[in-house]
Amino acid sequence: MRKTALGIALVLVFLAATCLTLPYPANAAPRTIVVPDDAPTITAALGYALNGDTILVKSGNYSGSTIVIDKSVTLMGEDANTTVIVNTDVYPWDLSWPPPPPTVAVQISADKVKISGFTITDASANIAGNANHVQISNNIIPNGYVQLDGKYNSIINNTIQTYVECLGSNNNVSTNTVLGTNIILKGSFNTVSNNCLPRGGYITLQGTLNPYLTNDYNLILNNTLDGGGVLIEKGSSNIVYENRINEGAGMLLYIGNNNVFRENHLTNNYRGALIGGSGGNGPWVSGNALFHNNFVNNTRQVDTDYPSYGNNNFDKDGEGNYWSDYTGIDANNDGIGDTPYVIDETRRDNRPLMFPWGEWEFSVSLPQNRSYSGSVPLVFVADRPTEWFSYSLDGLDNVTVAGNTTLTGLIEGWHTITVYANDTLGNAGTSETISFLVDTQTALFQTLLVAVAVVAVAVVAGAGLLLYHRKRRKEAQQT
Repeated sequence: MRKTALGIALVLVFLAATCLTLPYPANAAPRTIVVPDDAPTITAALGYALNGDTILVKSGNYSGSTIVIDKSVTLMGEDANTTVIVNTDVYPWDLSWPPPPPTVAVQISADKVKISGFTITDASANIAGNANHVQISNNIIPNGYVQLDGKYNSIINNTIQTYVECLGSNNNVSTNTVLGTNIILKGSFNTVSNNCLPRGGYITLQGTLNPYLTNDYNLILNNTLDGGGVLIEKGSSNIVYENRINEGAGMLLYIGNNNVFRENHLTNNYRGALIGGSGGNGPWVSGNALFHNNFVNNTRQVDTDYPSYGNNNFDKDGEGNYWSDYTGIDANNDGIGDTPYVIDETRRDNRPLMFPWGEWEFSVSLPQNRSYSGSVPLVFVADRPTEWFSYSLDGLDNVTVAGNTTLTGLIEGWHTITVYANDTLGNAGTSETISFLVDTQTALFQTLLVAVAVVAVAVVAGAGLLLYHRKRRKEAQQT
């Protein structure tokens, strides 16, 4: 009997413990909270939200103090142009120094936060955070900045007035338009790609003022900078690749080893590149490589104001850079200049390129104002030595050819053709896609017209000659 009572008691205790755990929504499905339908403000929605929830904010103006995000949520505006966060916090300043710190419109203190689809405005229109796996995307910040400290954060496809700053590693800053100043990195293994800085901004790896900060193994790829440049104050083993820098300061490296600068387009800058110099020289700037870059019409192609630059290379694996002021020749037609490009007394590009590196275009000509009967002459006109040509007819697989050729056996109707080529350095080129008509009846009629015209000319010429000879014989008989 006692055993039965004890068993019943244990069962009751277990059931009671189970009931006690039921109210906790640890495994609750993520919810969508709509502002202002479900909560009147973004802050109120955050107070109601749990980790994993989405807060959808309808179009409108939302004014208030700093929005603090301390949960792993997605904050999504209905439309970036019409969903506006206005920060009303302004610290009073009595003109004493230093001034008070700026307020922040959105403060992030939790990992895995996503913010997208807002205009964030007013005097302190900033997003700041110390967290990991944060994503800031598709926002408009007309007066402020984005500043994140952490790892695996993403700042993607925003329009930002002043600057972007990432402190940490494995962060991604891509496809943003930064109108004010800089994109600043302080860390390693970060990627900065496809951004536009149209007003004199720099992509900067900072660190000269901090002896403990390293900026290594970063990738700076395919950015467009007008009036600014790419600056590595301190960093090693970084790759600066396929950027376009125009009318600015070019590429600058103060302190760092084993950095690679390749396939960048440097046009109309007051310097194309500075390697070493103001931040350091000698052993602090060595083993860096610059090759396959295009130095075009820069006031100084490479800065020579400093006496020592360490051991750096302006060519690699038998190929260097393109220099618009190079005056050498290419006697063997291999795309490489026969004499070095001289930078200064100690530095040379030993293998200068004869034409710019990168994708190039050429023309394909077809005879005009006629229809083809099935045989179509294909004529290539290229402005540089080529390794091979190929063509794609009607979108089919490429056919490799040695040069000018004739297309035969084409069926009647419209056709398209695109021609591809590689120059002697391996740069790919693509022609425009050309359309042409194969019409055997019209072509046959044109051929018959030509034949009739030739026969007519022959008949007229023959008759003329016959009359001429008859007249000569008649004159001869009269004499």
